[in-house]
Amino acid sequence: ARTQALKDEQEKANQEFKEGVITQQQYDDVLKRTSTELVTVEQKEKMLREEVDRLNREFKEGVIGVDQYKQELGRLGQAQDKATGSFSQFFGGINDGKSALTGLVSNYIGIGAAVYGAARAIGSAITTTKDFQQENANLASILGKTRAEIKALTDSAIEIGPALGRAPEEVTKLQTELAKLGFTENEILAAQQAVIQLANATGESLPKSAEVAAATLKGFGLEATETQRVVDVMAQSFNESALDLEKFSVAISTVAPAAKDAGFSLEQTTAFVGQLVDRGLDASVAGTALRSMFIDLAKTGMPLNEALDLIQNSTNKTKTAFELFGERAAGSAVILAETRVKTDEVTTALNKAGGAAQKMADEQLNTLTG
Repeated sequence: ARTQALKDEQEKANQEFKEGVITQQQYDDVLKRTSTELVTVEQKEKMLREEVDRLNREFKEGVIGVDQYKQELGRLGQAQDKATGSFSQFFGGINDGKSALTGLVSNYIGIGAAVYGAARAIGSAITTTKDFQQENANLASILGKTRAEIKALTDSAIEIGPALGRAPEEVTKLQTELAKLGFTENEILAAQQAVIQLANATGESLPKSAEVAAATLKGFGLEATETQRVVDVMAQSFNESALDLEKFSVAISTVAPAAKDAGFSLEQTTAFVGQLVDRGLDASVAGTALRSMFIDLAKTGMPLNEALDLIQNSTNKTKTAFELFGERAAGSAVILAETRVKTDEVTTALNKAGGAAQKMADEQLNTLTG
């Protein structure tokens, strides 16, 4: 507190000197006095920190007992009082530095670091722990289990969260979202890391990323263990086309069941959607048109490649597309017929998309904001 007060005083003097409120001599006097005291305070603080570290170590190792520990910390409180005559004023209504310190020690044996403000850190840690426990209680309730029974989920949140730039509490909230979407405990463990990568790569929230990934898995009838494949395809498609998470979500949620029934993979379907969106179609229109095409082909039994060949080789592509797919999908069918080479290239890239989400996520996190 005293160090900060001295720095504030210097800053104020800088501003007042610039504005002509104080003279050069007054400015020099302030800097000389505060700088001298800053050096003294910082030296004393360093010595006190070293003493506190020593006491904590000896107390934990059993070299000294509780009474001696408290007595020594009280002595340090007196030493800190002497480090600056005005130290005690920064404790507000508390009588002096020593009483503040010994009061903390009386309540938290072992918190020698209270000398330099760990009380606030402890309060924050208690709040964080409380919130984390509550989130785990919510998750357990949704899964129909106790907190003790979802220990694997709790441990994984603590382990993978910080490694991926997320607080454990955030990971637990993600686990809760997946549980709400019908994922079992094992499915959550299989999917969560990939979903976090997707959120980090796109800048979207964890709940939104979980919703899109889950819908895609279910739409194509994929297992939770395929989540990494799904998010890698998504991430790669964002690089290969004008798709983003929102456009992908809108289009794929519409077309996925029909594409699956027609025998088209996630990669092929995503490539089709990307080509349509690249040429200005709204994501909803693209998804609806593709769904209509797949349904019509299922009725006639004609393979898609054959239909696209007919359109491409026709002297009137729009007329042929209309005859095959009707008004709703004719325009999209012409686009796909004309972009088959590009679609094949993108499909190949999506089939080799492993690691794309992690690469994008790493790039997003490798910034000051990240």
